Amino acid sequence: MQPIQYKNRKKQTYYLLQSVTKTGNPKYFFSMNGTGALADNVPDGFEILYSINLKQSLASNLINNWSSLC
Repeated sequence: MQPIQYKNRKKQTYYLLQSVTKTGNPKYFFSMNGTGALADNVPDGFEILYSINLKQSLASNLINNWSSLC
């Protein structure tokens, strides 16, 4: 599978990487450095958000749907 990557309007490529915390839980983050454990899919229940400030983030669908529940 292809790794998750995103190219912003400045033509900078970001990769979604995965690591493990001290407690053994998975941790996901974006990096311009494509070395390490590349994630080949977005974790279940999460989506990638892009801000106007050229930032990428991984957010839970539950948090994003909270405003529609109110």
